[in-house]
Amino acid sequence: MATFLPLNQANINLALQNDSQTLRTHISWLEERVEAYNELTTTAMTAAGITDPNVQNAILAFIADINRMHQYATGTPQAVAADMRFDIAAILGVL
Repeated sequence: MATFLPLNQANINLALQNDSQTLRTHISWLEERVEAYNELTTTAMTAAGITDPNVQNAILAFIADINRMHQYATGTPQAVAADMRFDIAAILGVL
């Protein structure tokens, strides 16, 4: 559902400022999470007790998604994009 935005300069400026702050927060979160997940391999997951291949694959898909998003955010467009909503649903379904 769309939110009504009155079309005047004051409201548009305020919306842009708020949305830019939100986007900056999301990009900062993304950068932190990419760094945090950087070392999470199947070997590391197995060592941590995560041995189910379906769970490992879902986690790796999520990691690929956040890396892809990070690459877009830092100016490196990707040739192929996966369905991130599908990957996120898979993560939420196994955890």
